[in-house]
Amino acid sequence: MTTIKACSLNLFGAGPSIAERLVIFEDWIRSSEPDVVALQEVPEPELLDGIARRLGYELVHVPTGTLNNRDGLATLSRVPVAETASVQLPVTDGLNPRKASLLRVRLGQKYMGVINTHLSYGSELTHLRLTQVETILSSEIRPRDPLIFCGDLNSLPTEGSIRQLRDNHIVPLTDVWKERHGAAEDGATFCVENEYLDPEIQDRRRYDYIFRSDTITSRAIDIVFTTYDDHRVSDHYGLFATLEVEV
Repeated sequence: MTTIKACSLNLFGAGPSIAERLVIFEDWIRSSEPDVVALQEVPEPELLDGIARRLGYELVHVPTGTLNNRDGLATLSRVPVAETASVQLPVTDGLNPRKASLLRVRLGQKYMGVINTHLSYGSELTHLRLTQVETILSSEIRPRDPLIFCGDLNSLPTEGSIRQLRDNHIVPLTDVWKERHGAAEDGATFCVENEYLDPEIQDRRRYDYIFRSDTITSRAIDIVFTTYDDHRVSDHYGLFATLEVEV
């Protein structure tokens, strides 16, 4: 078995500049030593490139097509990256483009898939998010590879998009937070107490997820970046999971 520590975090947020917030993020990376970090809404990927070089990670950036391609998905991996791909997700007119980033990393003589995505936002878009998940699952996934699926899914746990990840027939996935914590804790990552959050939002929502396939065992998962040295890095909190992969 190989231990993999995986983090997922949406980097968007008001407050200090992204450069200032990434100083906090880099400090956390140094101390926590994740193997894979899935980031969404990354506004200045060149800043992440510096972090990757300093800390020994490979960086895979997938621009989504907004902000003159200076945003998008970014995945940091200190596990060797063997293949990369991206999938354009369906959206309706007037919505921001969305993609999924697919990595295949090498674990000894075997491989593991890592998916990083950011689904469309809006309570009225539940069917669209379901369609986006179906698009990802029907893409270049290798069902025999162990798989970690991370991202800001903008979906509550009861939505069809989450059920589809769990119940699909291609690669059924397990929600690691629910597996480790059950109903005892809400797992909210988009919370009114975060001062970087849009002030119109006055509740707590679970939007961010890490899923695993059946050949991966979960050992722990925690919410991170609630504060770090009395500062936050985003309007989202992150997730940090410890997993074991059969190799």
